This record gives sequence, structure tokens and C-alpha cells, in this order.
Amino acid sequence: GACQGDISLLDDASLLEGMRLVRELDGQAQTYKLWLAAEIARRSSHELGYDGLARRSGSATPAVFIQPVTGSSIEEATRLARLGQSMVDAETAPSGSEPAPVSPVLAAASGGISVDAADAIRRGLGQPDTAVTAKQLADVRR
Repeated sequence: GACQGDISLLDDASLLEGMRLVRELDGQAQTYKLWLAAEIARRSSHELGYDGLARRSGSATPAVFIQPVTGSSIEEATRLARLGQSMVDAETAPSGSEPAPVSPVLAAASGGISVDAADAIRRGLGQPDTAVTAKQLADVRR
């Protein structure tokens, strides 16, 4: 429909189908947001210094770069940037090593959970250190 009046004309089944389709569209948009955030993180790597995308564009961080483009809050842009970086870290981790918790990020990229939930899980699990091994984090993630 082009306006609320068009939506009001829908029967119950069409109304429910419309909501299902919008949910599907939201999931697809979330997937693309994460893929785009991962590529922005890759192109804004600290190793690139001022030649990185974010800094070259006048932004101190990928989150600051993402925020005005998406029109989101800085908090949401920071979540996207963190999750995007997690995806990059998982891709670049040495073979056989356990990267930072990425399972929640992949679940969000597939539309299984929200970006907010993925970020909360990722932050809650933390990073491997001397007290918690990467294997222990991987077991908890599963």
C-alpha cells in the first residue's frame, strides 16, 4: 500500500502476511548492514592509518563513519562497527585458532538474532585471556 488507508483495506490474512514480509525484509537489511560494516572495518583497519576509509573520510573510527551514513545513533553505529570487526577478525584468524566470539555475529548476519542481541552476547562472552581460553569461549558460544 501507498498509505495507511491501503493497509486498512487488507483482510486479516493479508495483514499478517504483510507483517511476515516486513520481518523478512528487516532480516535481509540487517544482513546487508553487517556485511557492509565488515567491509568498512576491513577498509578502515588501523594498519592502514590515515589511508583507511574512515580516517581518509575524516572520521576517527568506523563507527563515527557509519553513524551519519545510516542516520542511526552513535551507539547503534558502534554496535555495527564492533560486529563488523568481529566478522573481519574471524576471516583473518590463523587456521585452527578460535577468533573473538563470532557465532552471535553470524547468527545476526543470517537473521537468526538481532544486532543488539549479537552484540550483547559477543560483549558478554569477552575475549580469550590467561583466565579464559579461546576453547572455553567457543564451548560456551555453542
